[in-house]
Amino acid sequence: MAERIGLSQVTEYLLHQLSHSLDKPATKARLANLRHSIGRELSQSVEIWPFLFENLPDDYLGQSATLTDQEEAILLTLQLYALYQQGKDQAVWTEEVDRRKNFGHSLAYLRRNEENKVATDRRFNAMITATTYEEFKYHLRQMLQLLKSKTKAEVPVNFGGLSRDIYNIKADRYDFKHDRPYIEGLRLSWSKAYYSYQSKEADKEKETDND
Repeated sequence: MAERIGLSQVTEYLLHQLSHSLDKPATKARLANLRHSIGRELSQSVEIWPFLFENLPDDYLGQSATLTDQEEAILLTLQLYALYQQGKDQAVWTEEVDRRKNFGHSLAYLRRNEENKVATDRRFNAMITATTYEEFKYHLRQMLQLLKSKTKAEVPVNFGGLSRDIYNIKADRYDFKHDRPYIEGLRLSWSKAYYSYQSKEADKEKETDND
């Protein structure tokens, strides 16, 4: 039996197709359709069906009339990517992305602005403490749009890893290795990446001053 392809790999396969054909009318239409599908029922977004379903491995395709948790995670990630890519000629995602980094690493760049840091921290905390998936999804999209507006989408986002995190939250997965719900580990790992940026930058400044 062939080994099952990881969710992040499936997501990156779809991202590869989009990011390597940004100048083609078909890709521009796909990205626009993905953006327009945000917040709508899947039955009202038939334009995205061909690209999504014809590219998913058979074992990722559910048989029910609703999206599986894997399908939902991949679709949401593609929608977020389409938002981040909007208005950009250069690809905002490439295969060279650092897969060790999570979304907290990307959002850490927002803390460079001292004036908006308190407000940004408040938004970040609202996202990671969300008690429902729908609430988390709303704040996640808001944070990505904030990152795009403040950095002009120049900050890399590990969309493949993000899709895996989204799936684990949507499926309410349990981390048996650490004996805790997956969301608790995500809150910790994203927060470490997000808040530690400031201290690392301060350490660099001290090293420069001492030279």
